[in-house]
This record gives sequence, structure tokens and C-alpha cells, in this order.
Amino acid sequence: MKMIEVKNSSNLRALGYDSETRQLEAHFKGGGQYKYDEVPRDLWEEIDDLIRRRNEGEDVSVGSSFYKKVIKGGFKYEKIAD
Repeated sequence: MKMIEVKNSSNLRALGYDSETRQLEAHFKGGGQYKYDEVPRDLWEEIDDLIRRRNEGEDVSVGSSFYKKVIKGGFKYEKIAD
């Protein structure tokens, strides 16, 4: 899975998405890597757009959107590394 660095985020280091398995992977700066299952492609595209805009210097919050839509969204997840 190709991971995309999230620049200037206080919590997220990188995010990636596999469209075949519909899994989203998150690497956190404080440690921990997680996979989230059955994440819709359109949700990933929304997050990917926020990452691109953030990395280009726009003041948008990838972490807040990720938290609200993925973590609080109730997707099944698994911790894959510390």
C-alpha cells in the first residue's frame, strides 16, 4: 500500500488506501499503525484531497476529519504495529 505523508499534522504521520481491499492504513506520530476495513473509496478520496491541500500549505485539518469520519465512523480496525 502506498503511504502518503501528512505534513504538519500533530498526530498523523502517513495515510494510505488500498482500493481493492477497501482498507485504509494510518501511521501515527506517537506510535501505532492501524488498518481500517471497508472504508468507502469516496471517503478516502475526500481524505486524500485534504492531505494534498494540507501538503500544499492550505490550512485544513486532516487529523480532525480523519477522527470524525474514520475513527468515530465505526469502521472495524486492527492495530498492526506499535
